[in-house]
Amino acid sequence: MTMATEAPARAEVGAETAVKIRGLRFGWTRKDVLKGVDLDVQVGEIMALVGANGAGKSTLLSLLCGAEPYRPFWRRPKGVIVDVLGLDPVRNGHELRSKIGYVPDRTELPKWMKIRDHFRLVKALHPRWEDREAARFLERFGLNESMRYADLSKGQRMLENVTAALAVRPPLLLLDEPFSGLDPVARRLVTDGLIEHMCENRASVLLVSHSIADVERCADRVALFAGGRVAEVASVDELRGRSEHGDLEDALVAVALDGRAA
Repeated sequence: MTMATEAPARAEVGAETAVKIRGLRFGWTRKDVLKGVDLDVQVGEIMALVGANGAGKSTLLSLLCGAEPYRPFWRRPKGVIVDVLGLDPVRNGHELRSKIGYVPDRTELPKWMKIRDHFRLVKALHPRWEDREAARFLERFGLNESMRYADLSKGQRMLENVTAALAVRPPLLLLDEPFSGLDPVARRLVTDGLIEHMCENRASVLLVSHSIADVERCADRVALFAGGRVAEVASVDELRGRSEHGDLEDALVAVALDGRAA
């Protein structure tokens, strides 16, 4: 792996909106998991979704790219807005998925499949795919195309999935626990890769993570999930400033507890 010592320079966040959500409700049964989510993600920013297990963060990501078979459960009364890159995930799901780099929290591929086989599948669905980008990140992450999925560790599988998402050069990355199973060096390489991608492609990143140190390193803003809603959105610096010792985790826990009590 190639280790960077300093985080890449950040690009200025644009005024345009990559993701706009107003009043989103969703549930697999009569009980809603998402209970009126409002959220904006700006072009050129990395936003982290942070919250308790089962808060609905992963569900939100999968809905935004149309990955969940949610039509029978979709509650969209008049006034509800779900706009992703100017498209509707229900009506324009196929077109939208060709523009998004999506990494779910787990991916199960056939054990015989090699990395190059997986890349061929992704490349066929994404016209913006760049072989050079795939090769660049594979080398950075210490992987090669001939490696079989069965021989990859949990962390290596995540790195392979992140590589595939970055090679698409998407205007929007949706990442569910991209630091899961990674050692400290790999986590640093991923955060630097996300920042590089955002700066080079004027892209946006929406990620779910329980790794506060990595959120602190790469995120511009944090959206805190509590009670099926976005309880608050604030910059990392704003949240740090609320803690007596400037500790981001302390600040997030305090906001989460307030949200549960509300």
